[in-house]
Amino acid sequence: MLPLIAALLRPPLAGASVIAGSLGMALFGTRTSIYVFFGPLGLLVPIIATILGSLAFHYRWGLIFPWAYVLAGAVYYLLFSKGGTLLWLAPYFLVIISPLAVLKASGSLRTGLLSFYTAMSEQVTLNVISISVLGLVGGFWIAVTPLMFIERTVATLGGTVLIVALKSRLGTRLEVSLRSLGR
Repeated sequence: MLPLIAALLRPPLAGASVIAGSLGMALFGTRTSIYVFFGPLGLLVPIIATILGSLAFHYRWGLIFPWAYVLAGAVYYLLFSKGGTLLWLAPYFLVIISPLAVLKASGSLRTGLLSFYTAMSEQVTLNVISISVLGLVGGFWIAVTPLMFIERTVATLGGTVLIVALKSRLGTRLEVSLRSLGR
């Protein structure tokens, strides 16, 4: 849902929306919520990803913010994961090498790439908190790498499909309603 929120709402509204949703999940969520594992810092995971994704979706050069965040996250992982696996950094590498492709892309391809940037921004915050707060290092990363690939794929493809579907069905009306709100 984070790529969808990022695509539909500009950064201030996207941030407010995700803060409200995150607080609701933290207060009323299930025991499997990320807030159970990360505590209050878990609120940062969707907030940072959605704001960075919204910047990328709504401003031509806004993709620099999630790109830089993912680059910093890769460096953090290399420095503090205490071994981990370089395979973990494969999707990070895709973000790091792709900004020119994103700038040149249009339509559904651009939507997919920006959804990926948003999903990877979420991953970076998860990693930083996992390493710094929970102390998950070394072999842990080898074990969870396949899960991360699946999770990021689902987030990217799911977000892309939802965004493209909404734009195809509500495109003109969606743009008109956003303009009437002063966008």
